[in-house]
Amino acid sequence: MSTNYVLANFTKREKIGFLSLAYANSDKAIIQSAVCCQLIAFYLLGNPGDRIALASMGGNTVFGENEDDGWSFTDVTDAWVENCRIKYGMA
Repeated sequence: MSTNYVLANFTKREKIGFLSLAYANSDKAIIQSAVCCQLIAFYLLGNPGDRIALASMGGNTVFGENEDDGWSFTDVTDAWVENCRIKYGMA
Protein backbone atom coordinates (compact mmCIF):
# COMPACT_ATOMS: atom_id res chain seq x y z
CA MET A 1 0.00 0.00 0.00
CA SER A 2 1.32 3.42 -0.95
CA THR A 3 1.81 5.82 1.96
CA ASN A 4 3.57 9.15 2.34
CA TYR A 5 6.21 8.44 5.00
CA VAL A 6 8.33 11.19 6.53
CA LEU A 7 11.11 11.38 9.07
CA ALA A 8 9.53 13.88 11.46
CA ASN A 9 11.53 15.96 13.92
CA PHE A 10 9.06 17.16 16.54
CA THR A 11 11.72 19.21 18.32
CA LYS A 12 12.57 21.35 15.28
CA ARG A 13 9.21 20.93 13.50
CA GLU A 14 10.83 19.75 10.29
CA LYS A 15 10.49 16.69 8.11
CA ILE A 16 12.30 14.67 5.46
CA GLY A 17 10.10 13.08 2.80
CA PHE A 18 10.90 9.86 0.97
CA LEU A 19 8.62 9.95 -2.08
CA SER A 20 11.19 11.95 -4.04
CA LEU A 21 14.00 9.56 -3.06
CA ALA A 22 13.80 6.40 -5.18
CA TYR A 23 9.99 6.71 -4.93
CA ALA A 24 10.06 5.13 -1.48
CA ASN A 25 6.33 4.99 -0.80
CA SER A 26 6.20 2.07 1.65
CA ASP A 27 8.07 0.92 4.71
CA LYS A 28 9.61 -1.91 2.66
CA ALA A 29 10.77 0.50 -0.06
CA ILE A 30 12.40 2.78 2.53
CA ILE A 31 14.23 -0.13 4.19
CA GLN A 32 15.42 -1.44 0.80
CA SER A 33 16.69 1.95 -0.37
CA ALA A 34 20.35 2.62 0.46
CA VAL A 35 19.76 6.33 -0.14
CA CYS A 36 16.88 6.47 2.36
CA CYS A 37 18.78 4.48 4.99
CA GLN A 38 21.87 6.69 4.62
CA LEU A 39 19.77 9.83 4.91
CA ILE A 40 17.95 8.57 8.02
CA ALA A 41 21.25 7.68 9.70
CA PHE A 42 22.84 11.00 8.72
CA TYR A 43 19.84 12.97 10.01
CA LEU A 44 19.70 11.07 13.32
CA LEU A 45 23.44 11.57 13.88
CA GLY A 46 23.08 15.27 13.10
CA ASN A 47 20.22 15.84 15.53
CA PRO A 48 21.10 14.09 18.81
CA GLY A 49 18.51 14.42 21.55
CA ASP A 50 15.71 15.56 19.22
CA ARG A 51 12.31 13.87 19.27
CA ILE A 52 12.34 12.12 15.87
CA ALA A 53 10.04 9.46 14.43
CA LEU A 54 9.37 7.78 11.12
CA ALA A 55 5.76 8.77 10.52
CA SER A 56 2.97 8.29 8.06
CA MET A 57 1.30 11.44 6.78
CA GLY A 58 -1.97 9.58 6.27
CA GLY A 59 -3.86 6.85 8.07
CA ASN A 60 -2.19 5.64 11.26
CA THR A 61 0.24 8.30 12.36
CA VAL A 62 2.37 9.40 15.30
CA PHE A 63 0.93 12.89 14.91
CA GLY A 64 -1.54 12.68 17.81
CA GLU A 65 -4.48 14.93 18.59
CA ASN A 66 -2.30 17.31 20.61
CA GLU A 67 0.43 17.43 17.96
CA ASP A 68 0.56 19.37 14.74
CA ASP A 69 -0.59 17.22 11.84
CA GLY A 70 2.90 17.36 10.31
CA TRP A 71 1.89 19.08 7.08
CA SER A 72 3.08 22.41 8.46
CA PHE A 73 6.52 21.03 9.36
CA THR A 74 9.32 22.55 7.26
CA ASP A 75 10.45 20.16 4.51
CA VAL A 76 14.25 19.91 4.74
CA THR A 77 14.69 16.94 2.39
CA ASP A 78 16.65 18.74 -0.33
CA ALA A 79 18.96 20.49 2.15
CA TRP A 80 19.81 17.24 3.97
CA VAL A 81 20.37 15.32 0.74
CA GLU A 82 22.77 18.05 -0.38
CA ASN A 83 24.54 18.08 3.02
CA CYS A 84 24.90 14.32 2.82
CA ARG A 85 26.40 14.54 -0.67
CA ILE A 86 28.86 17.25 0.28
CA LYS A 87 29.97 15.84 3.62
CA TYR A 88 30.06 12.12 2.83
CA GLY A 89 29.89 11.83 -0.96
CA MET A 90 26.76 9.73 -0.71
CA ALA A 91 23.06 9.84 -1.54
